[in-house]
Amino acid sequence: MAKDILARILPNQIEDAVKVARMTPTILEEILCHLGHYRATSVEAKIIATADGTDMTKGRARIPAKTSKPDIHQFSALAVEHVEITKGEKKPIRIMIEMNDTAGVFQIENQLVQKITDVGFEDHVEIVGKIRDGPTVTYFM
Repeated sequence: MAKDILARILPNQIEDAVKVARMTPTILEEILCHLGHYRATSVEAKIIATADGTDMTKGRARIPAKTSKPDIHQFSALAVEHVEITKGEKKPIRIMIEMNDTAGVFQIENQLVQKITDVGFEDHVEIVGKIRDGPTVTYFM
């Protein structure tokens, strides 16, 4: 579906047919890899997948928490207060996650870390999880 949409809209935005031909597979890879199920070959796809994985703050789980059966995904997402991306200390990128409960560790390990390793971006990212009034967990993958 995305391939057909790109074929329709990119030529209207970019006149250079060679650029369109180069951009199309990169965009398609980014779409596939952001799901975390494919190992990315481009740095752009790795960045997109990682950025998608950082979208885990508690506001993202409020509606599912009200409408469906409670599970660890809801509790862990509700525990994540804030996500910040900065320059890393040991790797180029640091993702700092502030949590109000230890349940947020599930969100980090089963969503973010998994996505980063699935696409092959672990050499570039360090993750730090801080639990309010609790320990700091650092992941150097």
